[in-house]
Amino acid sequence: MNKVPFLKRVENSLIYNEDGELLFYIPDDYFTDSKNPTAQIVGENIITIGILGWTLAKSNGAVDINNIKPFVYPTYISCKPSSIEKIPNLVLNKTTPKDYRVLHFKKGDQVISDCYTAQDIDNTMYTLNMTFINGNKMPTIMRYDKMQEILPYSIELNGSSFGMNMQFFGLLCSESFRNPKDLSEPFRFTSMSDMTAYKQLPIDDIPKHISPYVALTSNNFDESLMAAMIMSNDVDNIKPSPLEKVIMM
Repeated sequence: MNKVPFLKRVENSLIYNEDGELLFYIPDDYFTDSKNPTAQIVGENIITIGILGWTLAKSNGAVDINNIKPFVYPTYISCKPSSIEKIPNLVLNKTTPKDYRVLHFKKGDQVISDCYTAQDIDNTMYTLNMTFINGNKMPTIMRYDKMQEILPYSIELNGSSFGMNMQFFGLLCSESFRNPKDLSEPFRFTSMSDMTAYKQLPIDDIPKHISPYVALTSNNFDESLMAAMIMSNDVDNIKPSPLEKVIMM
């Protein structure tokens, strides 16, 4: 608590305890994803996976939009803001525009409604879905070099262990995050001068950008065949295999 002077512990809740406002920036698709929504409005409360951006607004409402900090607590949390604002195509920290819902907390509001979050392995599954399975869901301010820490932290919070070393999570990140100017190239092959200048792809989409053979052996054959045919037009930059030659005849 000494590291967060603007929060005050009241029983099991953390309360915002300063003038001005605390703002949470939650991607709008946390709420709108029809298959795996990771946030929802329940009465006056917001329930969400704790991967979002935050900042403090001054008493006059001024916000430094280029100084949004990451909040990473990868399990479900509940909070009770004073108001919610939808802002489309918002650019945080000079990164890629994204639609956000901004939660406004005033003095006395519950920033964390209950410090004692329930341990449930489903919470880690939801985190896995939003970070890697579905892809491109997180706030654009999240740094590439910190991504491999999210899943191990999530399962630790939920009382279990993956039983594998960090290299696996690094490998998962190294393939999921791509060069936005050339999706066939992993982000790690760029200069990485900006750790947020990546494009994250869902796992199912990655084979479409690697090679015709990899596309054809992925799990969605219809889309993969189309991707393989498109990639095969660029014959100077690929090395077709015998299987590709058979399919493309």
